[in-house]
Amino acid sequence: MVWPELSRFSYFDRVRDSYALAARDASGWFLPAGETWRAAWRHTPSLALYGGDGFHPTAAGTYAAALTIFGGLSGRSPVGLPAPATVDAMTAERLQQAALEALENYSDYGPADVP
Repeated sequence: MVWPELSRFSYFDRVRDSYALAARDASGWFLPAGETWRAAWRHTPSLALYGGDGFHPTAAGTYAAALTIFGGLSGRSPVGLPAPATVDAMTAERLQQAALEALENYSDYGPADVP
């Protein structure tokens, strides 16, 4: 799962549901990177995850997505993973916790949860 462009911020739930349906229909993995962003913002609303074009991610946004993908595919916690030099330690820690939260909250997200 990605995230909607900034001008369509209110579409997060729709994007999540669309990706969840696609994963279900393809018997694929649902990896809630966009939900990691939202979890991060619940704790630190000022995190800059959108890049200048309002869609592509900053380095922190990319790292958040990578943490989600790593945790979802490996089944291991993203907490404590190394961060790129472009993401400060405090932000990295917050994003790791957000990825863990998103993975825990959406680990069973499936057909019954999607409208």
